Order: sequence, then C-alpha cells, then structure tokens
Amino acid sequence: MKGELRSKDDLPNIIGFIAQTEKTGVLVLNRKNDKIEIGFIKGNVNGAVYTRGGIQELIKEYLVNSGKISVEDFKRVIEMHRETKLPLEKILIDEKYVDQEKLKEIINFKIQEIFDELFTWDNGIYEFIEDLIMYPNSIVKVSINTQALMMEGMRRMDEWPNIKTILPAKDIFFKKIDNVKIPENIGNEEKRVYNLITPEKSLGDLVRTSGLGKFLTYQAVYNLLKMNLIEKTKRVETKEEKKEVKPKVLVDLKVIINWILLIILAIVLTVAGFFAKRFYTTIFSYPFIKYRATDQYMLENVDNILTVFFLKYKRYPESLKELVELKWADEKIVQRFFYMRTEFGYVLRPLDE
Repeated sequence: MKGELRSKDDLPNIIGFIAQTEKTGVLVLNRKNDKIEIGFIKGNVNGAVYTRGGIQELIKEYLVNSGKISVEDFKRVIEMHRETKLPLEKILIDEKYVDQEKLKEIINFKIQEIFDELFTWDNGIYEFIEDLIMYPNSIVKVSINTQALMMEGMRRMDEWPNIKTILPAKDIFFKKIDNVKIPENIGNEEKRVYNLITPEKSLGDLVRTSGLGKFLTYQAVYNLLKMNLIEKTKRVETKEEKKEVKPKVLVDLKVIINWILLIILAIVLTVAGFFAKRFYTTIFSYPFIKYRATDQYMLENVDNILTVFFLKYKRYPESLKELVELKWADEKIVQRFFYMRTEFGYVLRPLDE
C-alpha cells in the first residue's frame, strides 16, 4: 500500500484503515527532507521515529534536554554501552536512571508528539510495509490504541490555529511581568513553563527543555500570555555570548588542527587494522577461529565508523549502504553484518549470529 498525500484528510483515513484491519507493519511517510516512520502490531502503534531535516530525533536527546537525566549521567550510560554492548534502554533501567514504566510513558509521549506533527502534513508520499516489525528486540514494549492517538492529535490540531496566530515562530522570546500574582489555579504545564521563562530562552528553547513537547509547551506559553503573566520581548544575549569572541583565524586554525588529528587517527587505525589482519591470519590456524577474529575486528571498525557518522550528521544511517556510498566502508565488509537503526541507537552484529 503506497501513494501520495494530497490533503490533511488522507492521513487519518490511511492510519484508520491500518488500525481497523489490525495490520502489522511500518508506515513510512516522506515530505521533502522530513521522514516519519510508525510501527503497528495488530493495528496498535508500537513505535514511531521522526527524522527532521535528515536528523533523527532520539529519545536519548529528549532525556538529556528535558533534564530527566543529567549530561554527566548520560555520558556514563554511553560509556557503559560501549563497553558492554548492552542496549541503552537496558542500562538506563538496570542502573536505575529511569524505571521501565517511566521509560514507557516517555515513549508513549514521544509517539503522541510525532502524531501531532504528522497531522499537520498535507502533502508527501507514503508506503506501508506489511509484516515488518519496528524495534523487535526492544526490552520496552509499547502498544498504544491508534484511535486514541488519532483523536488526541486531531483535538490538538483544532486548537493549533489560534496558538499559531500568537506564536507564529519558534524564535520568539519572553520575559515575566513584574509584580504579578500567580493564580492558584494555574495548570502544571503553565507553572513548569513559567519557571523556565527568561529573556535568553526562545520558544524553541522552551520546547527542548520543558519536557512537555511542542504542542503542550506552545499551549502553556499561549495561556501565560493570555493571563498576562509573561510578555514578548527582545532577545537578551547569554553570558557566554557577551564574552569576547575569539578571532576567526583562531577558530579556523582549531578546525584545521582537528581535521589533521582526525586524518592521523584514520591513518593509525588503517595501519593497525592491516597488521591486525596479518596477525589474525598468522596466529590462528583454524578457519573458524580466524573468521571469528577477523569478524570481530571488522565489527569494531564498522562500529567506529558509525560513531563518526553520527558525530558528523547527527543521526545514524538508515542502512550500511550509506557508509559504502560515502566510501567510508567496503561493500563486501558491510554485507557480513546485520544492522538496524533503533530509537536509542542501532543494532550491529555478524549475520551468522
């Protein structure tokens, strides 16, 4: 099932059909540089991914930006992930940074947020890939009633035009109005956003740090403006921006040095890889052991390349073919591995496992 979206009415019909017929698969929607993937199991939603402008929005970024986990703690989680190869969500739960139910709530929340965004689309192309399961190995299983997601998404869209009239762009700044008493019946969302308001933070910054998502943050700001608790203002420079800016020559020099170091590192890894292969070939006489050793070397090499890819493009590739197209990896090598992008990163393992 595939086709073209021509109006906002098309999506509810497509998603409603998938839900009513209890289909399993992944609905892929593309619009310009944006891509949304929604997973279904027997008509219920089990996952969703939004790639905005080529950059995938990951739950791990939401956890850090919203303050649900500190940057330092998340660095430790990443380090443990590299050492143990365990899924990030398992480490987060096992190390008690977040419990499984809370993580499930966050995933549900992010899925609703993606649905909210999706219902603003009035054009694009879609394809439903039947019997494909999104996140089959995830330890956090979710199953959300599709009709409930759609109804909430459409309810929010009814309110959206009024909000966008007052808040047409994300680069709007606000300040609190002095000597104003906060009403006792103020909502939790409004209270949370009010506490974050400073002239240095834009509306986009508030969305990233509130932990409420785009719609609820916009709605809270809209309500705060209506209650005359805040007002729009000009942007105020942060303390960091007020510091003396380094000469551009120094910045450029730093970039050049970083590139030189990166090239040297690449050369060292290449040479080390060459000798590692020779070592494995010489030392191990049994074909099975030699294959395993070489496979492990290649696995680590591809893993390193994926890390560099993420640092450069702020996302993981949809398939290892992207690495081949960039001439970062050999096609014969990547064909030996199973790769799947997940909400928390990716899964990479030899095909024979």
